Amino acid sequence: MSEEQVEQISDKINFWYDFYERSLIWRYGHIPAERKEGEKEALEH
Repeated sequence: MSEEQVEQISDKINFWYDFYERSLIWRYGHIPAERKEGEKEALEH
């Protein structure tokens, strides 16, 4: 797989993740605390 293909795939994943996160905010008015904790842990590793 070329680097360009990897970038395209990761762009699609990021798009759908952002879409999912926005839909949670729209539906619940906030992001559940455990999701934020998971993001912090992922950033630390």
